[in-house]
Amino acid sequence: MDVIKKMKPGDPGTKRLLAHYGKQLVCVRYRHDKQTRRRLTTVELIVDTGFYMPASNTRTQYKSLESNRIVMVRIDFQETKLRQKIKQAGGKWNPERKRWQVKHCEAEKLGLTARIEEI
Repeated sequence: MDVIKKMKPGDPGTKRLLAHYGKQLVCVRYRHDKQTRRRLTTVELIVDTGFYMPASNTRTQYKSLESNRIVMVRIDFQETKLRQKIKQAGGKWNPERKRWQVKHCEAEKLGLTARIEEI
């Protein structure tokens, strides 16, 4: 079914439904069913309300910051396959520190957490 029109309460075409459902009405959608060639009217209602206290985002934000943090990874010169993998993951060679720079999450995906060195 395709949505033909979506309207807010009070728009023309929603007055009758607004009178019936009142403040519970969130929106009215007119849909078209191509198989049965029918127009359907659907409503979105509020059926329950309550207090919502979002969980502390500090844990989520910390994980996000941690995974995007750039870390230095030690990879020996002869480990060519591992160097190719870290390049594909977006790693950059830092000639001053002689280490690979990559996001923490990418180092985790490659299983290189034991090789991470603090900046």
